[in-house]
Order: sequence, then C-alpha cells, then structure tokens
Amino acid sequence: MKLCSVVVLYRPDGETLDFLRASASRANPVVAVWNACPSDQKAAFAGVDGLTLCPQSTNVGLSRALNIGIETAFAAGADRVLLLDQDSRPDASMGEALAEIGNLADREGVRVGLVGPTLRDRKASGAVNAVRTDAGRYQIVPSLSTSGSLIDKQAYRAVGPMWDDLFIDGIDHEWCYRAKFKGFSIVQARDVSMEHDMGDAGVNVFGRYKPIHRSPVRHYHIVRNILWLARQRQVPKSFSAKEVCKLAYRIPAYIAVSTARGATMSNIFRGIRHGLFGTPAKVDLEF
Repeated sequence: MKLCSVVVLYRPDGETLDFLRASASRANPVVAVWNACPSDQKAAFAGVDGLTLCPQSTNVGLSRALNIGIETAFAAGADRVLLLDQDSRPDASMGEALAEIGNLADREGVRVGLVGPTLRDRKASGAVNAVRTDAGRYQIVPSLSTSGSLIDKQAYRAVGPMWDDLFIDGIDHEWCYRAKFKGFSIVQARDVSMEHDMGDAGVNVFGRYKPIHRSPVRHYHIVRNILWLARQRQVPKSFSAKEVCKLAYRIPAYIAVSTARGATMSNIFRGIRHGLFGTPAKVDLEF
C-alpha cells in the first residue's frame, strides 16, 4: 500500500524546510500544505523529488490544511497518510512501522481508525503519552495527537474529514471520538516513538512537566473548542467534564504566561461566549 506524509506549515524556519527537502523522495512522498505562504516561497520546493507543495494565501487553519493535504495525497494514489506538524521529526521508517502495527491490530480483529506513536516532548524527559507496561505491541486508547497519526483511506472516508471550524485545537480529540462513535478503534504503538514540540513553554505542576501555549490566539481556540466539543454527542461526557474543569486552572495560567495579557483576557471571554452560544468566528491571527 502506498503511504504519503502530509505536513502542515505556518511560518516555518529554514531547518524545517531543509528537513522536508531531505526527507522527501519518490519512495517517501510528502505533501506540504503551507498556510499563509509568502509569494516568493512558492517555489521553495521546486525540483525536490516526491514533494508536492499546496500553498495557501492565508492561514486556513490546521484542520482545513490537513484536509487539503489528505485529499491531495489520496488523489495522487496514496492509500494511507501520515499526518505531521512542522515541528515533528519522525524517523524515516516510522510510517511503515505504524502501518505494521495497524495491520497486526486488524488481523487481531480491531477495526483500526488511526494508529499513532508514543510522543516525546523535546522540552521534557520521558513520554507524553506512555504506553501501559502490560500492553503488547499496541494498546487501544481514547484519542491520540494528530501529529504522527497514520490513517488509511477507508477509515478516513468512513469517519470523515477533520472539523474545519475548530481551526487548530481539539482537532485530534474530536476526530478520534468521532471515529470511536462510528465503531473504529484508536491504536497506539508501544515501540514506535516520535519527538514532538507540545507547546511554546512548560510549567511544573506537582513535579510533572506540563506544556503550555503563550499565544492569545491559541488561548481563544482552546477555550472555545473545549466548550464546542462538550456540545457534541460523539464526545464522551466524562472527557468534556474533565476538560471543562481544567479551564479553572488553565485560564489563570494562560494569562500569567501570555505574550499579550490583555489580548488573552479578551480572547478568553470571547472564547467562552462563542463556545457556549456561538458559531465559528474569525479572530485576528497575527497576535
């Protein structure tokens, strides 16, 4: 089966662009969806074998960019897509390793919706989503991060695309719970890991490292989307209750670490209002 990586870019640095140029090939095709791509960068990957660029004139969001990349990969003949953020650094063999675990789970009667690795945050020691020590080669979990996830075409068609209006936060939880709602399982590989940047900064909470975002735009989407997900029937009430309760300490933390506290406070109040009562609302993405 043909596998293609889908990477979403937004203001990437030179190291990220060099990594993509080095990792793409005919045997390892990559679709890069570049949000708010500068006009002078549209030829950045010209002549790179196996790399398809889908430049977007504006920031259409992570969810829509993923959908664009996935559809581009499937149209080019891919059967499976490996979804990646620009700060993810998978091993060259990670996609095939996840596919092997997915095939194993399928043979054992699991209806696989998505297969993902164990994530390791570059700024912290240890795994972010460690596998149980008593697990075999994989375990069934409620949800996994979008980055590093392997999804096959049949599962994607059955579950549907990422929810565009979420824009950036909660995309992974919503898709995974929608997949579970439709009878699929979320599979985490025990022996496949990937380095990933989980946030702008981190805080120590009772001796445990917790990633946190400093951008007022992220604070808006996190708050709004948690409340949106709580209104969805496919999302378990236990998950929603836990996430809503977490806002009690997350909101003060966001204000404390924000790059613009006034904007964060305004965005949080707007996020609460839109999350409880509203429909999609555009915010200033240049904070």
